[in-house]
Amino acid sequence: MTSLSGAALDNLAPGTDITSTVTPFTFQPVVSATDTAGFLLGGPFGSTDFNVDSGPTIKIGTNASGQITSWSIAEGVFVSYPAFSGENPTDFYATYTATTTNLDDSLVLTLDHDAGFAPPGGTSGTGSFGATTVGVPAPVAGAGLPGLIFAAGGLLAWTRRKRQAAVAA
Repeated sequence: MTSLSGAALDNLAPGTDITSTVTPFTFQPVVSATDTAGFLLGGPFGSTDFNVDSGPTIKIGTNASGQITSWSIAEGVFVSYPAFSGENPTDFYATYTATTTNLDDSLVLTLDHDAGFAPPGGTSGTGSFGATTVGVPAPVAGAGLPGLIFAAGGLLAWTRRKRQAAVAA
């Protein structure tokens, strides 16, 4: 889950790029565990054999309350399919662009350097973008000022009455 905050999130047009304002951010697409020839994926997500090229691009749209109404998160993914233990991860690999939006998820094969055996793509299996937004509240000093003036007036009236009572006595 990612939290975003600030009045700058209110009324963002759909597709507003907020990549540079959201750090750190984790986006882990799901890629097939084997290529179509049955060779296993070379390592877990985040390893040198399966890693994200440069991090995600995050674009959102928000309403007047700062609630996210649309999103698009895309990331390039390098996937290695070594045929045997210790094989160079750049011998057989594929690159994909994984995307999740408020409408759907996709996984698009962008380069097949796996002798044609790289899985063709499909859905990224990322589910939904679980970010929440937190608006910046208005200053409370302005809201309490009328009450403070009323209380000060009451204190002043009480003080006058008490002084008048003391003079009359």
